[in-house]
Amino acid sequence: MQWSKWVLASVALLVAAPAHGQSFRESESFITLFAKIDLTCILKTWRIKGVSVCVLSGEPTPCVIVENAYPVGILETVKAPFASHIKEAAVIGKALERTASGLGAAPRGGSSHTSDSSPGSGLHFSESRAFMFVPNLDVGLPIAVPPITGYGVAYFSEIDPFTYRNPLLESILKAPRIAAGLPSCDTQWRVALNDCAGNWGSFYPRLGFANSPSNAIAAYLVALRAGRIASDPIGHVVVGSYPYEPRTGHYLQPVRPSLRICGKIGDPLILKVERGAGSEGQEQLLIHFGIFEACKPCWGARLVEARAP
Repeated sequence: MQWSKWVLASVALLVAAPAHGQSFRESESFITLFAKIDLTCILKTWRIKGVSVCVLSGEPTPCVIVENAYPVGILETVKAPFASHIKEAAVIGKALERTASGLGAAPRGGSSHTSDSSPGSGLHFSESRAFMFVPNLDVGLPIAVPPITGYGVAYFSEIDPFTYRNPLLESILKAPRIAAGLPSCDTQWRVALNDCAGNWGSFYPRLGFANSPSNAIAAYLVALRAGRIASDPIGHVVVGSYPYEPRTGHYLQPVRPSLRICGKIGDPLILKVERGAGSEGQEQLLIHFGIFEACKPCWGARLVEARAP
């Protein structure tokens, strides 16, 4: 089967650990990222949920309801303004930087903000990006494939400097969400309201700052917020569409600084593993997987709600 080749390739990539402190800016492309998708994330989440019946052309038609994860986006955090792990995105970033400079609106970079990266403490700041990344994949199973596929730039935080760095507008536009998230995400995940990424922290306000004992978890939170800004851009400046909101209990796959298999958004075990991570974790390149269900030919794939990680 075709997917078996992908699995073997993924295993080979996972054993190639990067050297500590190595820079990965502009080290990837959308083509290399396609080859690094963790197909086991689709396979291990695929399941049959039940059966249904609909009426098509006047005839009762049965269908099987299936559910699985599927890659829908690329999220990243960087410390340098307009930089990227992805070559094509770095070119776009340089063009945006020239435009912003010409207008006298070039933002201050992430390095101008204080980040305490010592274990167990720290307010972290990163610039972030979101890219729509929904490839056509054949894994040899009848899977739920998102209805909107393709690739595109959705968000660069540098062109959204006011709201990304200042909680004032978010506090007005998202007051109910912020108020709902006031109980600590450490003890109350509030999955039904989708306020918290498990016990990693709150999605709101959607800023470039995050408090976390882990550099990597702070970067995950900021990257997830970028995806949520792009999928719900009211009050923010975005470049393009990001149709599928990152949700608790869905999946992230780290690609840089080290390639790993996917894990659930908000998984408390990931927090334990990443707690106290070094400075290497401050810049992250991640593939975002949404969870979809479908019952063909009755109805196509739709993004499922948040769930406990």
